[in-house]
Amino acid sequence: SGPPLFPSPIRRGARGEVKKKQTLMMTIQLSIIIATYNRHESLARTLDALSQQELAGCEVIVVDQSPDAVDKAEQLKKRYPGFTFLKRAKPGLTAARNFGILNSKGTVLLFLDDDAVPRGSCLEEHLRPIRQGKALAVAGRIIQKGTAHWPESAVVTAIDPTTGEAIGNFDLDYEGPVLYACGCNMSLAREALITAGLFEEHFRGNALFEDVELFHRLRKNGGTTWYNPAAVAEHYHEPAGGCRSDKGADYLIDRIHNLALFYTRHLNALPRIGFLRHVRNIAEFAARRPDKSHDPRVLYVCAIAFAAGCLHGWGKPKGPSLPR
Repeated sequence: SGPPLFPSPIRRGARGEVKKKQTLMMTIQLSIIIATYNRHESLARTLDALSQQELAGCEVIVVDQSPDAVDKAEQLKKRYPGFTFLKRAKPGLTAARNFGILNSKGTVLLFLDDDAVPRGSCLEEHLRPIRQGKALAVAGRIIQKGTAHWPESAVVTAIDPTTGEAIGNFDLDYEGPVLYACGCNMSLAREALITAGLFEEHFRGNALFEDVELFHRLRKNGGTTWYNPAAVAEHYHEPAGGCRSDKGADYLIDRIHNLALFYTRHLNALPRIGFLRHVRNIAEFAARRPDKSHDPRVLYVCAIAFAAGCLHGWGKPKGPSLPR
């Protein structure tokens, strides 16, 4: 079952007992990794919430890809002493997460978005199923704030085999095995990442499917993901920042690329008719003009994105590996 997440304070006693407890206190059992880009106000809300949690045995790693990351780092270090702030020049969600992983020490790694706020005993609840041997990964509950909402669904996770789309609702009371976790509130044992590999860095934009693809690899290797509704985070779903494009067409173009990558790598190497129709519908929606005609330049870019996604799906994964 492993040592407790929050070790009790050291009490005076036999020398060997004190030394043993000191060693336990120095062990990093949970690494909390947050990738951020141009969202320092949202990030502060998340870090404020983490500051209220019991962080003994934990480390917090922020990978900042903002242009002013160096200037902000000194301010953040003063406001959040003990947290680690890393700079990465080129924005990219999966690469930033991988950079955080390579600089982490925890036996379990918890990923939060910079606009996701952990509530209650979120940290402890991420470790509980892993400690109990139920799974190698945990999907936390996500309460959408603002205008965002989950689709009506009776299941936490599902994947449409025709379109490759991930469908589900991460705000249900069910507890048990699921197909994947949602990237803004998820954790994995380091062992799981060694087995399945790190995040695929070919994914574009705010990634889309980077979580589904990673957990699909984990499942192929016999790993289980456990949905724990007690591991709660509120997701404020900021409309811009992160790695999200402000333009709807760009977002949909990235979606076509990432969906094609996931589909051809894990569902069908050769796209089937139903999938091609689905991609065509996304492309036509991205290219639609106010007069209901379609912009041929956008359709062309969508076709290039689809081809690139297929090539990346057929090809070798991009990203570092985690040493054993």
